[in-house]
Amino acid sequence: IGLMLRMWAEEGDGYLPNKCCSPESVADARRVCQTLGIPFYLLNVEDEFKTRIVDFFIEGYARGVTPNPCVQCNRWIRFGTLLNTDSQNAAPGSKRRV
Repeated sequence: IGLMLRMWAEEGDGYLPNKCCSPESVADARRVCQTLGIPFYLLNVEDEFKTRIVDFFIEGYARGVTPNPCVQCNRWIRFGTLLNTDSQNAAPGSKRRV
């Protein structure tokens, strides 16, 4: 399957263009999956990303440390989401093997 995580989608004045989660990126990923003949799923993890990664980073900086958000993102968002996603609810008829 093709799986994309939407971690950040804020747009508008004061924000830089969002390359990873833009509508164009989603459409491109969907097109690749269609070409490969595999299903495509987009999981919205914005709330968890904000809580576990962005807030973690801000709190660490406030305490005077330099946190590593990538390690936490891999642990909680990327791998955590994949391992804990109920594939039956992620999309109708989807299956997952780990």
